[in-house]
Amino acid sequence: MTAAWDYYVSSNQFLTELRGLTRDYPICSAIIYAAEMRVRSDPDSNRSWNLAWLLLRKMISDDLVASYASIEAAKPEMWGDMNPTDDEIQQLAACFEYEWNRAVTTMLRHWAASPRWC
Repeated sequence: MTAAWDYYVSSNQFLTELRGLTRDYPICSAIIYAAEMRVRSDPDSNRSWNLAWLLLRKMISDDLVASYASIEAAKPEMWGDMNPTDDEIQQLAACFEYEWNRAVTTMLRHWAASPRWC
């Protein structure tokens, strides 16, 4: 079962599902990579066989959604030829954060109980 969840994440199916839930403000792949690096370096990450669940929990516990929403909103490619104000960047970051948090919460609802080792 552990290998199946690893494949689900590494094959980008996890990213694809999250992007399906964030159509207006697609979630960035960097947040998944950051969460995975943190999970793999966390000695407590062996508390579950479900990598997707661990990544979602890490996104919440380490406040990665807010961090990456701000990073993405500040990227020049988000604005084209426009020079956004700080308020405009914060407004876009809030949109990212709202939609990404909603997607993470939706994904976590797949597990009525935490998928942990007994």
